[in-house]
Amino acid sequence: MLQGITRCHIQRELYSCSTLFLQMSLIFKVTKWVPPFELHTIDINNCQLGPGFPIWLQPQTQISCVRLPSTGISGSIPEEWLLKISSQLYCMDLSHNQIQGKLPFQLQFPTLDDMNLSYNQLEGPLPHWFTSATSLDLRSNLFSGPIPSNVDQLFPELQDLYLSENHLNGSIPPSICNIHRLLVLSLRSNRLSGEFPQAWSAWQ
Repeated sequence: MLQGITRCHIQRELYSCSTLFLQMSLIFKVTKWVPPFELHTIDINNCQLGPGFPIWLQPQTQISCVRLPSTGISGSIPEEWLLKISSQLYCMDLSHNQIQGKLPFQLQFPTLDDMNLSYNQLEGPLPHWFTSATSLDLRSNLFSGPIPSNVDQLFPELQDLYLSENHLNGSIPPSICNIHRLLVLSLRSNRLSGEFPQAWSAWQ
């Protein structure tokens, strides 16, 4: 029995739906289906949506909250879709999948609060995203290169920053001490070198 679909008008088909919420073991075998509604929130976990990024999700350009952890998604996040939803995106959780490829290097997320892309296979440099997010979790991926020197300008409101278990190198930029609300910083299991910023003791 299906449970957890909320705020939906259900007849023979779903014509009006703003929130889709599923927490159960299901396998979605959907290929060419185009939803006749505009979602604002989608929250599905422990269901099989992959392989590949769901085609039926890509027309959803008014969505503000995407939570699809542990759903067997592989391939890359469609850059065009991410660009279209970036202006209103509030939260995104695509953790514990097999998502590959590089993230768009520069984007703006003016309303973002929480981004979790951990436990995937994302690679390339850390994205230079301008956002007011309070939590950014990119741990357990394949990111490489340095931590951005202007990390405090990119993520000025961060409280939690998880970058552990990647291939990051270089030194810890002193600007990280300018993120005054930062409570959690996880950098273990990388290839960082050098000394801690001198301002570290004062920042603590």
